[in-house]
Amino acid sequence: MSSFPYTGNRKPMKCIAAIWSGYSHSQCTRAKSIGDYCKQHDPATVEAKRKEKFARWDAESKAKNAQYARESRLAREYPLIAAEFISYLEDIGKREWADEIRERIK
Repeated sequence: MSSFPYTGNRKPMKCIAAIWSGYSHSQCTRAKSIGDYCKQHDPATVEAKRKEKFARWDAESKAKNAQYARESRLAREYPLIAAEFISYLEDIGKREWADEIRERIK
């Protein structure tokens, strides 16, 4: 008699992925569904999620960089508008942002 998850000469019915818990590795306890992996640990799924995460990060990063570039250009080209913007930031309590823009103007 064989023990779970092995039945006779069959291959294991569990996913073969190793999971890092923060202290040690353990085997995934989910059932296999795609080859030797469960749906979560399938290499194609893992790669697709990784690409999606990095694409989202790139989009956010580009948006932030574009915003900083606009703010820097505005501060360099329009000192009066920048002074008004700084005073507005101080009025709404964003002193650290105002200090950053003052540094960029210099």
